[in-house]
Amino acid sequence: MPGGDLSALLGAEAVEALARQYGGGYVSVPRRFRHGLKIVGVIGAPAARKLIARHSGCRVYVPQGDKSAARNRVIAAQHRRGWSIARIARQHRLSERWIYRLLRGGCR
Repeated sequence: MPGGDLSALLGAEAVEALARQYGGGYVSVPRRFRHGLKIVGVIGAPAARKLIARHSGCRVYVPQGDKSAARNRVIAAQHRRGWSIARIARQHRLSERWIYRLLRGGCR
């Protein structure tokens, strides 16, 4: 399930909370709602009810969220401060081509 589908179902805040807790992995959705469930503590009761209603008993993939967006903001800031493309690429273990593409706005 792509992250956009989760956002439409649960809202951005709940998806961010899921990504912090389970990002890049799967979460097992309980069959029934109960207030003591871990998922309720992570995303709140209203979002947990929606998730359980839609995906009861299933495993749902939770995307990593904004980790790459945060990294991209750091890269852009480093470039503005005068860091070379090669230095940025080495630090983030990315290719120079990828850094150029990111700075042109070609990747998100």
